[in-house]
Formats: sequence, structure tokens, C-alpha cells
Amino acid sequence: MAQCQATNKDGTPCKARCAPGKTFCSFHDPVIQTKTNPARGRGRPKGNKKDIMKIKDILKLLQITIKKLEKDKIDTKKAHEIGFLASTMIRALESDTAANEIYDENMEKTAKEMGIKTEDLRAKLQAKKLKVV
Repeated sequence: MAQCQATNKDGTPCKARCAPGKTFCSFHDPVIQTKTNPARGRGRPKGNKKDIMKIKDILKLLQITIKKLEKDKIDTKKAHEIGFLASTMIRALESDTAANEIYDENMEKTAKEMGIKTEDLRAKLQAKKLKVV
């Protein structure tokens, strides 16, 4: 098996092995990339992840589920599954919010240490495609 001929984003050669008769690994093979994930390489989708389902939508779903359960229009097991998934989604949304707050705090702290505005630091990082953690 030969080594992949592609280079990584940082310019280093890919160290993955190719399938027999191929010049690229499955990650870099353009034929496989477009067949398996046509959206790949187009960047992050516009909008916020929270747009998928907001907490108020989850609460509305739970309210509907409870009403259906009270009227015996939904199976208890299915109601339990909906409740579990809704609780998991809420925790994930809360976790994402906390992570964003930490990111913003770190950004402000770093900008202050550098003696520049937070917006200027963001612009510099975007130009270099870097993140402050």
C-alpha cells in the first residue's frame, strides 16, 4: 500500500495509506469525498447550531407529549424516550452556551494582554484561521 499523495491543511504530507491502485487515502480522495459527503469542504453551514431546535421548541414538544400521555394517545415508553432525548438536547445546548462564554472570556483576556481591542484580535485570528482556547 502506497502513501497518500495529498497534503494536509498545514502543508505537511498526509501519512495515511492508500487502497491498492489509488493515489489518495479515503479522506483525501476527491471521488469518495463528493459521493459520501457532497457538503464537505464548503465550510460550516450558515446560521447557528441552536437554530436546529431551541429550548423553547423542546419545551413545547414536552408539553405536547405530556398532554398526549394524559389522554393515552402516546405509549409510555415513547413518551419516556422523547423526555430523555429532550433532556439530552437541553444539556447539549446549555453546554454549548457555556463553551461560547468561556471562549469569549478567553478572547477578551488575550486581547487585553496584547493591548488591542477584542474585535481586532478576532480579525487577526480569522485571517490566520486560528482560535483562542
